[in-house]
Amino acid sequence: MKPSTLKNPNEIPADLIDAVKLHEAGKKKEALNRYLELLKKREPPLAAFLNSASILRADEKLQQARKILKRAITLYPQNPGPWNNLGNCFLDDEMLTSAVISYRNALEIDPTLLDARISLSSCLRKLGHSHLSYAVILMAYKYAKDSSQTNRISLPLVESLLSLPEETRGASATLHQLTEQIEQDILSNSPQDDPAKGGFTLAHMWMNLGQMDRAIACRDQVIKETENFLRKKEGMKLRKQFQESWHMLSWNLAINLLKQGRLSEGWRLYEHGLQVPASGAQRWQRSLKKPFRPSEVPFWKGQSLRDKRLLLLGEQGIGDSMMFATLIPRLQEEGAEIFLFPGDRLLEIYKRSLTNVPIISHKDLKEGKFKSTDFDLQVPIGSICQYRFTNLNDYCPRSPFLKANASQVSELRNKYSDGRPLIGLSWQGGGKANRIKMKSIGLKQLAPLLQRKEFNFVSLQYGDDGPHLERFQKSTGINVLHDDDINPLKDMDGWLSQVGAMDGVLSIANTTVHGSGGLGIPTMCLVSNKSDWRWIEPEIYQGNYWYSSVDATYQTKDGNWSQALSSADGWLTNQLSKHTN
Repeated sequence: MKPSTLKNPNEIPADLIDAVKLHEAGKKKEALNRYLELLKKREPPLAAFLNSASILRADEKLQQARKILKRAITLYPQNPGPWNNLGNCFLDDEMLTSAVISYRNALEIDPTLLDARISLSSCLRKLGHSHLSYAVILMAYKYAKDSSQTNRISLPLVESLLSLPEETRGASATLHQLTEQIEQDILSNSPQDDPAKGGFTLAHMWMNLGQMDRAIACRDQVIKETENFLRKKEGMKLRKQFQESWHMLSWNLAINLLKQGRLSEGWRLYEHGLQVPASGAQRWQRSLKKPFRPSEVPFWKGQSLRDKRLLLLGEQGIGDSMMFATLIPRLQEEGAEIFLFPGDRLLEIYKRSLTNVPIISHKDLKEGKFKSTDFDLQVPIGSICQYRFTNLNDYCPRSPFLKANASQVSELRNKYSDGRPLIGLSWQGGGKANRIKMKSIGLKQLAPLLQRKEFNFVSLQYGDDGPHLERFQKSTGINVLHDDDINPLKDMDGWLSQVGAMDGVLSIANTTVHGSGGLGIPTMCLVSNKSDWRWIEPEIYQGNYWYSSVDATYQTKDGNWSQALSSADGWLTNQLSKHTN
């Protein structure tokens, strides 16, 4: 979000101008300090409230952001901005009722405020008020002022319509009529200086509707229209905003195609993740360390690997690198000499697991132990699938891929064992706060499984899980073993040994699954209805195609875990029978 200023430049205080310049330059910490200093003044400018809250919200400091915005509301009661931004902070924290109240207050001040109306519709839909959500956004669509507003409203409008019961929206007839009208409006209102804009919007709309072929056709049309436009405008270059939209569209298409099991198309577009910004500390969706420039070591583009020295570069996510690394033996079968630069947290694991692959550390590169001339080609490890792994039967290693520290595994089994099967447990994912909630399940929801006394449950959870488990035990009487000596954030190798000590693992979709799956340990994964691209939609393919030892059970579309927990209960019973036999 761009930082706010005042409409009249003559009214902008010099110190606010300096703060905004820092903000625009990406120096958010320095900008925040300037904004906070401005807020100490007797009459702080509105922009200082909005911009400081925006920075704090991006850093997930939502309580502090809300406090600032509430003060802004008292000083600027007739401006809808603070109310709208306050609603965004509540929404990030899943405080939906408070968010609805905030957006409604913003719209009372300015009924035409599109951001607030779209967000209000989304909140109402999440709260189950699908008819009201549809009415709110339909009104915005009917009274849109221009094509830009029509384009922005189209996707939320389709989402709201899809949330209605089929009998209410007239099955497919109403939806078809609406989407045809939206398509006609967008195509007829495409600006002359940006002919591809409508194609972007339509591609996203068809993607939301699950009509991937139409979405791809719109993307192809964007290419064609853009090429024609540039041909007529000699010397014109693509704007940065266009490039960002192009990569974002292609990345979203990749994710949706992979979730539908269309691997060949999905992996080809997966490359765009290298140029799509991420919202957290990581700059890009697929950011990675490139130790050598392409001019020094060319990127692999799918050519023969026989007698080639190929450097594989780890992905930004630990789990991603672990997952893609399972494909290394297939590349070796082609006659390639593989080198792996996985990131320092995985060094010991892969030095033990891949004894025939040189494992490179940051220290090795810094000390000059490896030079560009040691390699013929390099490639991000997540980019290899588009060239060799386009079918489901290309996956799942024939035998366990990882090797844990055998002596530490034995030591931990002796430490934990009381004769019952050891079941590792992980219930929470990583990432930003709102994403964590989408991927995770509460300990109280797991209580019916965890109270089964035939098993000894051991926490494999990342982070400071000890206090959570203490509170859980006090409220339920259920004990889940927590080992203070294991810290996955500091010692991934020790964590893998802990995973290796288990007889089975029960986990949500996080890095734990890559550890247990890589070791070949029986695993049941509880997959949320907001799962990422690693999981194909269950109506198309059920299970995990990366690891043969991993089974999957799914949260329903309406967010209910009951059926999945029942399946997990049956899985536990099956594991018990294997243990006793």
